[in-house]
Amino acid sequence: MYKVIPPGERILKRYICFTAVSLLLMTSCQRWNVNELKKNILFEIPAGTEPGEVNLKFNNEGYVDLTFDVRVSNGKVFCSDNIAKRLQIFNLEGQPLMAIGDMEDGQVNNLIMRNFSFGVIGNVISDQTGNVFVQNTILPGDRDGQKVEVDSATGMSPSYILVFNNDGRIMYSLGQNGTADVPFYSIYNMFTDERSRLFVISKSYDNWSVFRYDGKERDFALHLDKNYFKENEKNENLAGRVENIIIFKNGEKLLISVAYYDNVRFKYRKIYEYKIIENRLGGAVIELPDPRNELFSLLEDKYIILWDVEKRDIRFTIWSLQENIINNLLIQMQGPRPFYEKVLVDEMGRLYTMIVFDNSIEIKEWK
Repeated sequence: MYKVIPPGERILKRYICFTAVSLLLMTSCQRWNVNELKKNILFEIPAGTEPGEVNLKFNNEGYVDLTFDVRVSNGKVFCSDNIAKRLQIFNLEGQPLMAIGDMEDGQVNNLIMRNFSFGVIGNVISDQTGNVFVQNTILPGDRDGQKVEVDSATGMSPSYILVFNNDGRIMYSLGQNGTADVPFYSIYNMFTDERSRLFVISKSYDNWSVFRYDGKERDFALHLDKNYFKENEKNENLAGRVENIIIFKNGEKLLISVAYYDNVRFKYRKIYEYKIIENRLGGAVIELPDPRNELFSLLEDKYIILWDVEKRDIRFTIWSLQENIINNLLIQMQGPRPFYEKVLVDEMGRLYTMIVFDNSIEIKEWK
């Protein structure tokens, strides 16, 4: 039985990606194309309880419980397993490199094992030096002699970012201010830039925040409340709702996708460029009247990838930052449906999918 995930969660039914070379080759083509998927199955993570495996749990309706997640970052695959309270790291050939969690310190063959007690593992990302950043949510109750409570405004449990070195040893933890005195609530996504700085994007209802950390120091913060984006069109007051925020690899700019509504009626979408070094919002890079063209990713800090899904067909529109359409693509999908699948994007815009079957998670690369 297939679990349908809404586009707002950045989950696609099927996916295709393009290399930078193929994008450049397509710049002269301004028509719809039908493309056959080019997939490369990297490896499978088998279901199980041992290191190198992942716990898969299915409920009575036949849906998979999302107690796990996968992310590809800086040439490694990170798999969190909240049943085993364990984070595992694989190379792109599927070899287990490290496991951090409820286990004894040690090493078996090439697998490094580190003991650590997680709460609930959320977002995971790495930097170019091999440091690993892990969102760790603390469950309500007593912990280390102190009572942990949910936030009264959001109903969320507190989260901190744990920073491990490339040997799997904990170095420090981060909160909203850098030091771990003020926790995060509802972290939406995390990124690292080419200077190994960490970006944390937090979302609570229609309020968004972006934090940047250089080591333990927070050197940038941006807060976008629900009244930040407003426009007037023909005497109509339009409310803007932030949908997604993408970080440039250079770490100096953001893309902010905003949908404008007249009450509940969608009017148009604008994608803005925010310049961190100047701490200001620039003009709109793209304005789109079609509600289906959602901001998905950024490739090589040069190309914006928008997508929409209609039945089992996926369309991509590739834009340059000069507001030029590079290409339009139509993908027609075939084949059986798995229990669950999710698109994974690394720092360079290379795209992968994790596909969940009843006895394994398959990791695919698309190019």
